[in-house]
Amino acid sequence: MSEISNFQACNSTSSSYKKIILPVETRWNSLALSIRSIIDLKDALLHLRANNPMIEMTSYIPSRAQFEMLEHLLKPLEIIQSVSEKLSCDKKPTLHLVTVNLVILKNLKSAFRDGCPGLAKQFIEKFEGELEARVANFGRGEFLYNVANLLHPKYKGATLGFKNDSTTLEQTITEVKQRFRNQEETPPSPTSQQVSYMILFCCVSIVYKYFLL
Repeated sequence: MSEISNFQACNSTSSSYKKIILPVETRWNSLALSIRSIIDLKDALLHLRANNPMIEMTSYIPSRAQFEMLEHLLKPLEIIQSVSEKLSCDKKPTLHLVTVNLVILKNLKSAFRDGCPGLAKQFIEKFEGELEARVANFGRGEFLYNVANLLHPKYKGATLGFKNDSTTLEQTITEVKQRFRNQEETPPSPTSQQVSYMILFCCVSIVYKYFLL
């Protein structure tokens, strides 16, 4: 399918002309960007498919039903894109957002009010299974994620008790109290393994006293 044909189809349907983005295996979110670029050209591509059946590669243009499937698939992909962009931000703190966004990623079906369609459902189930294998229990096995969520004034440990998990919340509070008391009584000498904890506790000591004492 030539660029000229694509451009003419865009003119015929009053669509903004743009090139289709190709997915790249090593680029995050490239599949979401690719599907979005195809959907943005939906009217032009359907016009081309209907009015130019002899043009080379016309058979590769999605049908209306296939476009609907792509639109359903794009919903969870765009949520994943949003989460990955938040957590990969290099100019803002993100530690407190990890458990919150893992909860979002493991509830992608909630993006569909009227039930999750077939292709999107298959993708979501596969994605959630892979995610659970890599980061189990919404990341609540990592103490730093838990304490950051607990001490943040907005979340206050909200996701630590998700799905009636009272144990993680209680254990995190107990651990924070104990470490804070130990720090006040006998400040430990920082080591390479402890430096991240030391920095975190120094920064949040005031927040801790306000919310937990």
